[in-house]
Amino acid sequence: MPVGYLVAVVLIGCAVLVALAPPRRPPGLAKVTYLWGIAWNELPVLAFAYLLVVTLLAFGAGDVDSVAAWVRSRENTPA
Repeated sequence: MPVGYLVAVVLIGCAVLVALAPPRRPPGLAKVTYLWGIAWNELPVLAFAYLLVVTLLAFGAGDVDSVAAWVRSRENTPA
């Protein structure tokens, strides 16, 4: 798995996490995570489009191995 793809997915996942369960203290951290989470909460299509573009780029570069490709390659391997 490419590192850039992993970073993008983790960042979106963290934004979703703080949108669903924001920390309450300390106040500075609470405000930053609130603003970060609310941006993705109010624009879910933007988050979906961003993840879609990153995923398509990763598949286009051949960096993501799918389970289906793994199963297909095992079927073609002689026993």
